[in-house]
Amino acid sequence: MAIAKYKQKVNNTNMIKTAMRGKHTLLKNEVQCYIFNAQSVLLYKSGKGFSLVSGEIKNGESPQQAAARLIYEKSGLVANSLQLEGEALVIQSGPLEDIQHRIFVISCSDFSGKAGPGTAWINRDNVKEHVDKCALLILPLVLAGKKFRAKFVIDSSCEMLNYKLDEL
Repeated sequence: MAIAKYKQKVNNTNMIKTAMRGKHTLLKNEVQCYIFNAQSVLLYKSGKGFSLVSGEIKNGESPQQAAARLIYEKSGLVANSLQLEGEALVIQSGPLEDIQHRIFVISCSDFSGKAGPGTAWINRDNVKEHVDKCALLILPLVLAGKKFRAKFVIDSSCEMLNYKLDEL
């Protein structure tokens, strides 16, 4: 039996409805930026604490363009060089909808300017206290300049259920 699906473009987010399940899947294209120097990683104030610079890719933007925009908007730094380090698919399953985040992981160690208010340079050894489990698993690869592909499955409360992380 064929499963009826349809796609609808909504603000750079594809929504797929699977008729048999009556459940929606939102697909979001995002970037996550690892901005670092020899000793520290730059985090910005977000909600209750600090996090990596990240956000959605706007229509017509490449992942690198989105990263440069977000780095400037959230930190005040100008990215002189950006590297695509890998891709992560984060699947968050909920009772009414699933959200799939396709995250392009970008590193930036060549930048100019001074980090603005609401940012903090965190020693590499202390970053684990501030980032989520997915970012914590990816961080050593990014800092070592290793390429990767990852898939993380999390529940609706953002607890990790399982993951696969492959170095390329």
